[in-house]
Amino acid sequence: MSVSQTTTDKNKLIKTAITFAIPIIIAILPTTEVFTYQMKMAIALTVWMLMWSAFDLSNLAVPAVIWAALLMILDVVPAAVALGPWLSTTMYGAIGCFLLANVLNNCGLLQRVAYWVAIKCGGSFNKSVYAIFLATFAVSIVTFASGSVVCAALTFGFVQAMGLAKKKEGAILMMAGMLGGSTVRMFLYYPVTMGPLLNSVWAVDPNFTINFTQLFTFNWPVLFFCLLFIFLMEVVLKTKESEINGSKEYFIEKYQSLGKISVKEKKAIIGIIVLLTWIITNPIHGLDNMYAFIFVPFILCMPGIDVGTSQNIQEVSWSTIIFFASCLSIGGVCGTVGITAIIGNIAAPILSNFGVIGTLIAVLIFGVLANFAMTPVAMLAAFSGLLYTIAINVGIDPLSLIFTFNMSTDMVVLPYEYLTFLVFFAFGGMTMKQFFSFHLAKDVLFILFFIVVMIPYWRLVGLI
Repeated sequence: MSVSQTTTDKNKLIKTAITFAIPIIIAILPTTEVFTYQMKMAIALTVWMLMWSAFDLSNLAVPAVIWAALLMILDVVPAAVALGPWLSTTMYGAIGCFLLANVLNNCGLLQRVAYWVAIKCGGSFNKSVYAIFLATFAVSIVTFASGSVVCAALTFGFVQAMGLAKKKEGAILMMAGMLGGSTVRMFLYYPVTMGPLLNSVWAVDPNFTINFTQLFTFNWPVLFFCLLFIFLMEVVLKTKESEINGSKEYFIEKYQSLGKISVKEKKAIIGIIVLLTWIITNPIHGLDNMYAFIFVPFILCMPGIDVGTSQNIQEVSWSTIIFFASCLSIGGVCGTVGITAIIGNIAAPILSNFGVIGTLIAVLIFGVLANFAMTPVAMLAAFSGLLYTIAINVGIDPLSLIFTFNMSTDMVVLPYEYLTFLVFFAFGGMTMKQFFSFHLAKDVLFILFFIVVMIPYWRLVGLI
């Protein structure tokens, strides 16, 4: 056995030991009238599942299935709570969202849209950076922010073709792709995060809702943050003189290789129009947006329509779906065993002394810290209902706290914290040092942007 293999096995053994040790310590703590058996075990089991996933000890389905089973076997919560998400539209809407990205990628529509945008904006290096951002942004619009793999492949393909991998120019291009493929979901409707967010709040207030119009109206300034950060990267790193020979020709060649728009692509466009129409008109018809994501992607795979294939369905990351289901349950479990109510009662008096602005900043920083231990889906599922409760107790609009917390899920410094960023990093277009430095700068700038731009804007439009 090689030294590197021995080191890897030792590291995994240590991570596994920590993953079990901490939950066991929690599980053997004495109970009280407040700290009940159900509460103790819910915390222990959830910490175990999240640590297992954070350390990437195995396929995500392993801790997700065991967690749900132990909740029922150990009489922590009833099956209706542990397995509740499987009976919700959110689960099947998320499956449809993943399938939609596969279908649109398979038929070539995503590449066509991305290359067309890049051709219109490309040229010099600085223009190419904006071209990559706008191209990945276009993919995010078409896929409802679910096209991270396509965005990463598109960005890295260009970086690699131009010979810029792990150079400062390549890192800037990769960051532009990440802004267009991830950060824009702060104002785009993304079912994979909106689902757990809403499910968590519904445990507290079944009538609560967030629609496309609200999300865009209150958060669209984030688009200007993305453009500002790109501009600052170019200015600080002095890329004005950087040239990429044949950058525009690269996109033209890729676009031409797709040939004329196919019948499948035309059918896919109709499907996207239906989805967009359904979501935008939600305030009028009032039907769950998830129905559109359930029906449209699978209809595109039906015989006679044939935009998607059986292979596209098989390529859906089912282990991620299973983990997603368990993460969706976290909010319900916390509410059932009383964790949400206790934390809400403790936090509300403390935050009431901070004022509205102090509370928003505190929630943003809390989310950044939570990112180190939890995935965005787990964070939103566990804490959105709690934040809703705190907002009501403190006397501010719950939307402001929830939008703030959702923004914090995009603020990372290491790739493992968020799957989308991990996908980008895994392609190898930038070094770990570059990833850390660029994202740390982005996080610091966003906190300043949040204080200087978002809070005044929210005051202007009456959110706070």
